[in-house]
Amino acid sequence: MSFFYNFFKKPPKKKFLIVNESGSEVLLREKIINMNNTFIINFKTRNYLNIWIVIYGLIYNYKLFKKSKYAWIVASTSLFVEPKYTITFMDYIFHFYYVKKYYPNSKYISIQVGRRNNEPGQFFDNLKRLSYKKEFLCDYILAYSKYHAIEYSKYIKCESLNTGSIRSNSLKIKNYKQITDSILFISQYRSNFPKKRTVMIYDGFKIEHDQFFNAEIHVLKKILKFCKNKNLKLKILSSLTSLENEAINFYDNLIGKENYDFIKKDNNDQSYDIVDSHKFVCGIDSTLLYEALARKSRVGVFYARKCFIKQLKNIKFGWPANLNTEGLFWTHDIKEDEIYRVLNNILYLSDNDWFLKTNSVIDKIMNYDDKNTIIKNIIK
Repeated sequence: MSFFYNFFKKPPKKKFLIVNESGSEVLLREKIINMNNTFIINFKTRNYLNIWIVIYGLIYNYKLFKKSKYAWIVASTSLFVEPKYTITFMDYIFHFYYVKKYYPNSKYISIQVGRRNNEPGQFFDNLKRLSYKKEFLCDYILAYSKYHAIEYSKYIKCESLNTGSIRSNSLKIKNYKQITDSILFISQYRSNFPKKRTVMIYDGFKIEHDQFFNAEIHVLKKILKFCKNKNLKLKILSSLTSLENEAINFYDNLIGKENYDFIKKDNNDQSYDIVDSHKFVCGIDSTLLYEALARKSRVGVFYARKCFIKQLKNIKFGWPANLNTEGLFWTHDIKEDEIYRVLNNILYLSDNDWFLKTNSVIDKIMNYDDKNTIIKNIIK
C-alpha cells in the first residue's frame, strides 16, 4: 500500500535534499538540518520511484538520463522538492557533480566521508580522467585537510573547505584520564565470506581478502611481541558491529585469544569515545587513525599494504600532503626495528615534545573543527 501511495504522491517541497541517508544522522544530531524540512533520496529502498519524478524527469532532463541515471534521479527529484541545499556524504560518487548543471537552483554540498586506503587511487583517477570536460560542479566540498581541499578543486569547480571529519567534529573530545597501560589497534576487518572475497579494486586489479589483510597479519604479530616486552596490554577495537564475531575468530586464530582484548562497540560513534580514552593508538590505514590524531591521541601508523600488494606501490601515508616515507609516528616499512621505532616514539616522548614534533604534520592531514562551525556557517 505504501509503495503505491508514494509512487503517485507528488514529492513535497523541502529545504534540504539528502542524497543517500548515510551520514545525515550527524547533521540531524547537530541540528544543522531539520528532519521535518528534509527529503531523503534513498537508493537502497528506491523511494525515487515516483510517477511525477519519472515523467517530469524524462521531459526536462532527458539528456541527463542518458548520461547518468544517478544524477538524473537527483535533478528530477529537485524539480519538485526545490531544495535550498542538496547534500551528500558520498563524495566519491562523481555523478553527484553533474547535477548542478541541470538543476542550478540549489546549493550543493559534498562531504568527504573517509580516506580511501588506496589513495590517490580510483576516485581521484576518475576525476582526473573525466574533468577535462569541465562538467563537474559543486558549491562546497568539505574536505578532511587543506591538501584534500586543493585536490578536489583541481577537478571540480567548487569552493573546497578544510573542515576535517564532520562526524568526528560533532563529537566532543572527552577529557578522560587516558589509559596508558595498553596499545589500542584499530581493526579494519571485513568479511571473508564468500571465500576469496574482493575487498577493493585498485587500477582495475581485484585485491582479495587474504592479500589485503597480510599487512595486519604481519604488523600485529610484531606489535604483540612489543607489548609483551614492555608489559603492555594489546587491545583491538571492533571495525563493524555486524562482523564482531567473525573478526574475533580472525584475530584469535592470528595471535591467540589469550593475547589481546577485543573491544566491542554499540555504534560507530562509540569509536571516538574509545579512542579518546586511550593514549596510544595504532593501525594500518583506517580513517579513524587520522581522526584520532586530530583528537589528540598518540597514533602509530604502519602503512604496510604496499609491501604485500605491488599494485599499491604508489600509495603514501598522508596523501595528498607530500610527507616523507618515514616520520616520527608513521612508516611504510615492515621491519621489526622500524615498527618498534614508531611504537617507542608514541610511548616515550613527553607531551610537549609530541606536540612540537607532530602538530605541523597533523595539521596537513586532518583538521578538527570543534562543533562543526564551518558547515554551520554555510547552512543557515
